[in-house]
Amino acid sequence: MKHGKAAIAGLAIGFMALVPVAASASTVTPTPGHGSPGPTTVSLSPHNGGPGTKVTITVTCDGQSTLITRAMTVVKDGSHRNGYIGTVNSVDMGVYEVKEQCHHREGNYDTFASDYFGVAPAQVVTTTPPPTTTPPVKTSPVKTPPSKAPAAKQVAKVPVGAPSTGGGGMAGDLG
Repeated sequence: MKHGKAAIAGLAIGFMALVPVAASASTVTPTPGHGSPGPTTVSLSPHNGGPGTKVTITVTCDGQSTLITRAMTVVKDGSHRNGYIGTVNSVDMGVYEVKEQCHHREGNYDTFASDYFGVAPAQVVTTTPPPTTTPPVKTSPVKTPPSKAPAAKQVAKVPVGAPSTGGGGMAGDLG
């Protein structure tokens, strides 16, 4: 199992090293047959990350802009006129195009710009279960019985040996 995680981590590191090269390209493709359009650009920051990563997307368009991508869910950033916020979806690892379609105000034509985002595998999180602890046991003070002093002896001198019962004098008189 350790080798599998190491292989995934190695692939992810190698993949992430290649993404900035692919991500540096931004292209503009005007629709043929029309005058010179205003600039159309799209840029991402950051250019790579895993599912859940927040991405700032900035566009340039002199008309109505639409963003198209499978890699993330995109919403308009209310604090920036030309900005969007993307949240990377749970998609397969790879490089994904983020395409802007700009429908220009002057004329009936569209231009397109693209940038690229690298999706890395979701980080493998291994958790160690918390140490098992037993709840504290309620203890009450232990009552010790009062200590007994050694019992006082009943006689001043304790006899040693067998007890004396008397001479048994009657046995000799019977005879």
